Amino acid sequence: MPRAFHEKSEELSLSGDDAELPIEQPWWKISFEERAACVGALGGITFGYDIGVVSGALVSLKSDFGLGASAEGLVVGMLAIGQMPGALVGGYVCDRYGRKAAIYAQNGT
Repeated sequence: MPRAFHEKSEELSLSGDDAELPIEQPWWKISFEERAACVGALGGITFGYDIGVVSGALVSLKSDFGLGASAEGLVVGMLAIGQMPGALVGGYVCDRYGRKAAIYAQNGT
């Protein structure tokens, strides 16, 4: 028996002998919770990228400044400590002065 496409309350699905298989919605129709989860995941990705950049710079820092293992750990740890005040204050700054001004201020530091 051939399968036929038919519209069913804003969602397309296959019908026939097999179970109905809904076709995915477009990306702009995802819920707020799914978007918030994606933004949170991007935060984790950028944090990992920052750690990777610092670990690449540690090679030069180690040879130029003669850093030991504990000093290397401190350098990487300071990255996380430095990001904490920015995360805590960033929302207020964006609300007060606007997103564009906050980005300019962040790029200036």
